[in-house]
Amino acid sequence: MASALAAAFTESCHLVPAGCGFPAPNADIFEFEPYAQFKFLGIDWSITKPVVLAILGTVLILAFFLTAFAKPKLVPGRLQNVGE
Repeated sequence: MASALAAAFTESCHLVPAGCGFPAPNADIFEFEPYAQFKFLGIDWSITKPVVLAILGTVLILAFFLTAFAKPKLVPGRLQNVGE
């Protein structure tokens, strides 16, 4: 197993072909396994980790601003000041 691992490292080494011990990252690190797949309006959709993180970030930002500006005042409080 160690020889197979060493062979994999030497095949895609980024510095020298003689085996540097660290393979350079490539575009494969951006391919995520889908959590769920479904078809909607004739389009195949899949939910991956970046999609979940984008939805979570959107919900958190919306919740913050809705809370900050729920009762706006002429002289803003701490949360409204941060929101502005």
